[in-house]
Formats: sequence, C-alpha cells, structure tokens
Amino acid sequence: MSKPLRYTTRSIRMLELRGHLVDIVERRITFMLTKDFLGFIDLISISPDKKIIGIQVTSGKCLRKHIEKMHENPDIIHKMKIWLSTGAQLHAHIWRKKKSGRVCDVYYIDSDLDWSREETYTV
Repeated sequence: MSKPLRYTTRSIRMLELRGHLVDIVERRITFMLTKDFLGFIDLISISPDKKIIGIQVTSGKCLRKHIEKMHENPDIIHKMKIWLSTGAQLHAHIWRKKKSGRVCDVYYIDSDLDWSREETYTV
C-alpha cells in the first residue's frame, strides 16, 4: 500500500497542472517540525499570468490554528502586510476529505488580512 501524499505535495501537483511554477520554501527543522518562510508561507508560486503567490497549506482540522497564528502574532501580521504591499498575493490551500476524493478550498487573503474562499478543487 502506498503512503498518502502530503498536502504540500498535493498543492504542488494541483498548481503545476494549472501551469504554475511552484516550489517549497518551508524548512524542515526536525522530523516533526517545519519553519515556514516568513512564518506563514509553505510554497511560492508564479502563475501563468505572472502573479507571485505565497501559499499556506494545511488541513481543515488545523485551519483555526493557522488563522489564529496569522492574526495574533504582530511580527507575522507585519510580514504579511509587507508581502501583500509588494503586489504579491497570499493564498491558503485548505485540504479535506470527501467521499468523492480530496478537496482543496483555495482562500485569498487580502490586505486587511481577511480570508475569502474563491475556489474549490476536487482531486
């Protein structure tokens, strides 16, 4: 039996199928611990229309923890606002299981750090 794919790997495949250039920018510290780029970005993608996108990848179960981290930490808030002020975008890929397969809800995070679900992909 094959090992299930990590959510990060699923997001990379999903983006590449849509023509994005994408790579992992989080660092593995220990077997169980990773450090996100700037404290909130797992992947950086360049879309076919040349948009730069920082992406946080997580499961539906961990979503609340990530939202709290992004809204309660002044250092992360500051870095997110700088990231967005460059014209780069910030997205969150939220993965969950359904009977039909894995589903990824793509949220856009705006300059007020509000989240809005824009797309849902079934893979």
